[in-house]
Amino acid sequence: LSYLEITIPRLKDAKPRYLLMDRGPHDREVMLEADYADSQISQGFYTESKERLVRLQTEIDLPLMFLITPEISLSRIAAQRDEGLDYSYLCAGLNTRDKLDSLGQLYTRYVAFQKEKPKIRELHIDSKLDATIKAVLREIESEKIKNGEKL
Repeated sequence: LSYLEITIPRLKDAKPRYLLMDRGPHDREVMLEADYADSQISQGFYTESKERLVRLQTEIDLPLMFLITPEISLSRIAAQRDEGLDYSYLCAGLNTRDKLDSLGQLYTRYVAFQKEKPKIRELHIDSKLDATIKAVLREIESEKIKNGEKL
């Protein structure tokens, strides 16, 4: 959370044409909700962190949520581990689990979260990187957003 609070304003000050961030403040709120529901964090930590994340979310011009089915997530986790990579130490709580049921619960949370915040554009990403990039650029182009202003 501290990283996001430092990085987002710094990057926006650079006035990029577009700022894309994976695992940004919207995604972190979903994870926070899951960790709180799973009794991984205290109510005080949850409340303070949620307030900070909601403030950061106002800095995002076009929030995109990449939804990946639990089955695809599992195949990616397995492929990464086969290559000797394991990113679970970067996460906390529910999202570190690599079982279909816990990933299904997390996926359901993402879908519900997106419906609660209609500004978020939902992208189902079941394809390769180049197709993902094209989908993101289509969303950006559809909004004509540059540095927080509609063109």
